[in-house]
Amino acid sequence: MDASLGKELSTDQSSPRASIDRRGAFAIIGGHAVALVALAWVLVTLRLPHQIFIVTIVPILFVAFSYPRWVYLTMLLTLIAPALWVTWSLSSQFASSLVTLGIEFPTLILIAELINQMSARQAKIERQLREQEAHYRVLVENQGEGVAVADLQENLTFVNPAAEQIFGVPPGELLGKNLRAFTTPAQFARLQEQTKQRRAGEKSSYEFEIVRPDGETRTLLLTGTPHFDTRGQLLSTFGVFRDITERKRAEQVLARRDAILNAATLAAERFLRTSAWQDHIRQVMEHLGEATQMSRIYIFENHWEPDGTLQWHQRFEWVAPYVAPQINQIEVRQIQPLESGFARWVKTLEQGKWIQGNVKDFPPDEQTPLMAQKVRSTVVVPVFVQTTWWGIFSITWGNLFAIVNPT
Repeated sequence: MDASLGKELSTDQSSPRASIDRRGAFAIIGGHAVALVALAWVLVTLRLPHQIFIVTIVPILFVAFSYPRWVYLTMLLTLIAPALWVTWSLSSQFASSLVTLGIEFPTLILIAELINQMSARQAKIERQLREQEAHYRVLVENQGEGVAVADLQENLTFVNPAAEQIFGVPPGELLGKNLRAFTTPAQFARLQEQTKQRRAGEKSSYEFEIVRPDGETRTLLLTGTPHFDTRGQLLSTFGVFRDITERKRAEQVLARRDAILNAATLAAERFLRTSAWQDHIRQVMEHLGEATQMSRIYIFENHWEPDGTLQWHQRFEWVAPYVAPQINQIEVRQIQPLESGFARWVKTLEQGKWIQGNVKDFPPDEQTPLMAQKVRSTVVVPVFVQTTWWGIFSITWGNLFAIVNPT
């Protein structure tokens, strides 16, 4: 019996099945040995409790030796186990650190809620800022006054539609332009002086002239405000402006009208009431002409012929330096107003009223003699000595002038 048993064992050990089982056993032992070494290294490095070794490896080894066909699966599980424990360890250590700092799980929930609230509040603030920006943009773009931003080189980096209208350019063509293109050298130099004030942090209002693409000069009233960065460096100038051209013209008309009225009244009262008024009249006329930028000033005295015909005899004349005198021309020295087409003037002046306006607006019979003398605008004032109509005081311009009713 013993011999037969030994023979059987000898036969089993040399069979292919026995060879496979031996290789499988070696694979199980070798593969799991590698996995065990890796797990042991993780345990030692991370200082994890040794119970982890028992809980993880023992079940896997039991399955491996009980079911040899699953050897590769168990080896894979053995290799994955260290990675799983590392992940668990890190998360556990993080939680332990929070607990060490006095932060428990309910506190973590509260912190998360606070973070969510802060994020929601931030999103709300950003949304409100966008809405406000859109609101202010609508206000600026629909502003009746021009709004523009210019950099330190006077390049326009922002303009609203009103600014484009004031500068006389189509929409979209003003942005990016340099103000030098719309100014004279003198005005641009003045603009740069204002920019120096912006560098000093000063805000100012001043009048500024531009030349539009069509050649028309416009006067602007501009308020410039400096814009600085967080370091205090000037970034740009914020300007708000309006076109005051018509207002300036009206002011000039009123100023000229007042000068004319004052000078004419002074001449009539001071010189026509004294016997020596002829000695001073030329000086007064010169002063009046230069102050009001006139072309010519006449003084005519009324003279009635025996048949009752009215004639105007020229007594004095002042002319601007660029105008030729006419006092020596007979047709100008003596004028019969009724025959010359000035019947309306005689009727108006007798009543103490003025004749004034641009010649092109006068009746045709009055335009002809005035145009022949190159008169474009005129003011004619009756001169009375006490209650007697003595003559006329005539002021003329060689260009069109907006004359305002003195009353």
